[in-house]
Amino acid sequence: MVEGTFNPEDPLSKEHWINSFGLVSTIFGAREMKPSMEKSLGKDISKKEFSMDPVDVVTGSLYIPATDMVLPDIHEEFKIERKYESINNRVGLLGLGWTNNFETYLNIVDQKVNVLCSDGHIETFYQIDNEWVNDKGGARIYSLSREKDFWTFKSFKDKKIYRYDNLGKLINITDNHNNKLSLTYIGENIETLTTFSNYKLFFNYKDGKVIEIRDELDRTVQYKYDGDYLTDVIHVDRGITKYTYDQKGYISSITDQNGNTYTKNIFDKKGRVIKQEYPNGDIAEASYDEGEKENTFYYHGSQRTEKYKYNNDGLITHVFYEDGSIKEYKYDDYQNKIYIKDRNGFETHKVYNEFGSLLNETLPNGLSTKYTYGENENLMKQTDNEGKEIIYTYDSEGNLTEEKTKISVGEWKTESYTYDSSGRILSKTDDNGNTSKYEYDLGNFLEGKQGKDPIRVITNSGYEYEYGYDEVGRNTEIKTAYGTIEFAYNHLNYTASIKDGNGNVTIKNYDKMGNLISLYTPNNCIKGSMSGEGYQYKYDHVDRMISIKNPLGVIEKNIRDTEGNIIKEINPNYYNDDSKDGLGVEYVYDKDSRKIKTIYPDGGIERIFYDSNGNVVRHISPEYYNKETDDGLGYSYTYDQMNRLSSIINEEGIIEKTFEYDLHGNIIKEIDNEGNATLLEYDLLGNLIEKRVPAERDESKAEIKYNLTCYAYDRNSNKISEKHGTTLVNEDEVCNCYNEIYFEYDEENRLIEVKDKYGAKTRYKYDLEEFVRSNRQGGPLHNYDFAEGPMLLNRPRNFLNGEPPISGGHQISFHNEETAEMLMKYLEK
Repeated sequence: MVEGTFNPEDPLSKEHWINSFGLVSTIFGAREMKPSMEKSLGKDISKKEFSMDPVDVVTGSLYIPATDMVLPDIHEEFKIERKYESINNRVGLLGLGWTNNFETYLNIVDQKVNVLCSDGHIETFYQIDNEWVNDKGGARIYSLSREKDFWTFKSFKDKKIYRYDNLGKLINITDNHNNKLSLTYIGENIETLTTFSNYKLFFNYKDGKVIEIRDELDRTVQYKYDGDYLTDVIHVDRGITKYTYDQKGYISSITDQNGNTYTKNIFDKKGRVIKQEYPNGDIAEASYDEGEKENTFYYHGSQRTEKYKYNNDGLITHVFYEDGSIKEYKYDDYQNKIYIKDRNGFETHKVYNEFGSLLNETLPNGLSTKYTYGENENLMKQTDNEGKEIIYTYDSEGNLTEEKTKISVGEWKTESYTYDSSGRILSKTDDNGNTSKYEYDLGNFLEGKQGKDPIRVITNSGYEYEYGYDEVGRNTEIKTAYGTIEFAYNHLNYTASIKDGNGNVTIKNYDKMGNLISLYTPNNCIKGSMSGEGYQYKYDHVDRMISIKNPLGVIEKNIRDTEGNIIKEINPNYYNDDSKDGLGVEYVYDKDSRKIKTIYPDGGIERIFYDSNGNVVRHISPEYYNKETDDGLGYSYTYDQMNRLSSIINEEGIIEKTFEYDLHGNIIKEIDNEGNATLLEYDLLGNLIEKRVPAERDESKAEIKYNLTCYAYDRNSNKISEKHGTTLVNEDEVCNCYNEIYFEYDEENRLIEVKDKYGAKTRYKYDLEEFVRSNRQGGPLHNYDFAEGPMLLNRPRNFLNGEPPISGGHQISFHNEETAEMLMKYLEK
């Protein structure tokens, strides 16, 4: 509903947004859009930052994203998405201020073309020397060309080609595998949208606005309006979202499908949010200084202030924090972020090409990585100044067919892939020659529909998994040699029930916002129906979980502040259902929402201090904390320019540990409080290949002797040997005698044997569901029997070697009680 009459300070007449066909629903109308709107909507979502709930920190626009329908597609889900921006004064297919991902369109005015992209942002092109040039410094991440009967808009970002007719209407979208999304029209309105997988959506209109979208299962989303204002969205599950507008025509509040009313928004005459009032009584305010290009956001509850500075292109250049620290950004002519200075002053530098592809990145620690691209901006090579190198190979459709990663000089790890004509993966082969295969439903293909997910997966070792799907591509069953797992869904596509191979049923219930509100495990389900008490979940007004009630009636309750931080965890034994409170552990946060105090019920306080980047620099335990000085004896920590732990200092000021890293972030030296250094070395994949632990110091020679351990790996980074030196060596010395341990793996890269050079060995076998079965030469066995699925039937008992498992189940054996107990804990979670 609309509160009062819409009368903006400087309104565009409605005719300005009506094109030559007289329809408000088309994009920009026959006239050129206002430069202010063009600039405000010209950024894609990846270049925006938000504050409050949520508000664009540069434009001040209220930003509301929503997904109304989801369908399977050939490579990813296809979603009907819409976005609201309060500064958008255009009336589109969903009313004033709304854009959507099916409304992409061209607006052609003389030597200028505006493209409304599927994510709601606008790209602008000017005709220069018979070419259409992007206004962002000639960037080529998007390109536009005119052909005989249509326009071609190519996006290198998502590798899709959009074709429009000469009137600016979208005809189809083609991906790099020649899969096609197409549209049909009645007059100027979309009648049918056919996805890349050939699923169809049908559109109904009234007064030039969409009032219903329907799929082939007759699932519908409906839209209601008050004039140009979208007021109600009736979702697939019949839940309703309501939008209320103020007298200026901006969304002042939202009521969700659970009946909760969100933040109340107050706007200035330009459509910028200047105040938000939250349901818990808290308030946030925003102010805008266009002259200085600085915007400030203040949260009354936490007394936190955020300040942002931006440039002429509406890109953030500085973020100011209350502790005096600053984040700083710089951009190239294509509006790519090329310089980042973090709050501790460390700098990252980047270089991009005109397609928006990263060419070079230099991190604060000096690691410099170079990227090389080929046709269609496919990444061909990645190298750095530490010797790392990765080479990529593609087929003619841009599918990655081979990836070679350098391990050391002359040694490479290679993985290869094959694909079908739709770009779906058919096989993956690792460097040990193990191949997994994927098969897809040709039956659906003959019916014109293709899914992105396989119907059969054959693993490296020949295990088969079969998958079933319903009419809209949801996974309904998984079949293995041990039985079938079945899944059922609700209208929101959430899993509503799971039935395992033994017929055990788990039931999940959700509210209309998709929050899990109850869970009934097999113990609480009889004959597939809920019986007794399950787990119950409750949420606050913005869908954050605040309590869990288990089947025994025990309640775990959390209290949150406005920003979602848990400020109290109530002990279930002291929870009072009348007051919704009780004795518990309390937490205090700083203005960056970092936990700085933990207050225990006995009054003890644990204190944590951070640097500007959020690294813990001091930790004071309760016994040393002084409440009056907010200080005390505690451990301190330092970090390097990559925010990696550099040193640990105890309460007495003694440095207990110091760490040094290579450019890839591997610890290469660990120094204790006596100055003894453990030395570590790695290959280019990050595998530890050598470790030298100080064992003896010769003070007269100022010489240290080390215990040496060497490691070797196969090309899949599985450790195949571990050699422990039997004599001490110098820092650069090689040991001549070792105790050796060897490891073997199956086709799934699972450990199957451990042995030493004297013949002692332990073997491991696995069932289809990855549970371990071990068989050692000599010694007792611990046996575990499983029914179909991971249900334990018997605890360990001693068996003679080779005794058969329980009929219809899986036998899993261990030699070691500790290993057995670890599995028991896993299974009983």
